[in-house]
Amino acid sequence: MHKYIYFTYLLSLIIFSSAFGMQLTKRSFSLKTKFIRTAIAKSPELDAIRQKLDRGTWDGKNGPQEIVDISQGKIRIKEEIPYGKRYGSCHNYAFTKTMGIVGQTPKILNILGQTDYYGNDYLKLYNFFDLLEPGAVEQPGDHAVYLTQGEKGFKEITHTGIVVGDDCIESKWGTIRAVFEHPLWYVPAGFGDHCRYFRPKISGDDLLVEVQKKLQQKQIKKRYDTLARRAQKQLFDNIKQYEQDQLRDNFGEIYSTYEQDQLRDNFGEIYSTLEFNMNVHLDVPDENGITPLMHAERIGCQRLKEMFEIYQKYNE
Repeated sequence: MHKYIYFTYLLSLIIFSSAFGMQLTKRSFSLKTKFIRTAIAKSPELDAIRQKLDRGTWDGKNGPQEIVDISQGKIRIKEEIPYGKRYGSCHNYAFTKTMGIVGQTPKILNILGQTDYYGNDYLKLYNFFDLLEPGAVEQPGDHAVYLTQGEKGFKEITHTGIVVGDDCIESKWGTIRAVFEHPLWYVPAGFGDHCRYFRPKISGDDLLVEVQKKLQQKQIKKRYDTLARRAQKQLFDNIKQYEQDQLRDNFGEIYSTYEQDQLRDNFGEIYSTLEFNMNVHLDVPDENGITPLMHAERIGCQRLKEMFEIYQKYNE
């Protein structure tokens, strides 16, 4: 019961995370134009749907079925993700699906799950993939990587999906608790009009083993340990801020509309941190030996306690 209540409620809280979820990897790329496949001959109807997906999907009001409706049935729900199960961003979903560990990232890989797969200072998992030449026919299991174009070339990776068939992509969209199957260009307009395809050199257990080996390299391990500490601290900071707001509420102070929105945002930030940062854990204590769940119990916040318990159930 709680998962349905939270699903509906939290979609209204995460407006602020839309841009974050769609634009996770703001980095420049020196990629030759010949490797890029561009959306051509899109119909006015498709353009209108893409624009509506931009507005409708990311305003926090639409759930998975509404996305299907907006697409006029072109998009279908492949899987609804239970509340509390952490699939991460679209990038994390695509790569962990290829490794065979969807929903298990927090237990297996101590990574953010976002920029890790493309950034120069991270895993650079694309080293394990071949970039397909123009004219090559994509096949199931290939990755479709969406890009936006700036004045000086392709500047941003916005989305990652997996090829499942002819002009059919499987992908997760931001914090929406579903995996969709959709034609290549039936995505929000903000995902861009360009994509490139990568083919895994290895996959499954073999790819996971290679990634784990790379994570044990001294410099990379040091960097990821630092990132994990920062992300964990951010979670505790968000909880502390939420606690302060709750104390004010308990004392009966009158909130302005802005303050009410901020209170909702603080709860939403905790949720968003768990959804996007796979290296945040609910069983890791702060400097005083108190875990996030213990904090929720200490401050007597039933809503926060229930959320943490649901996440812990799926990730213990």
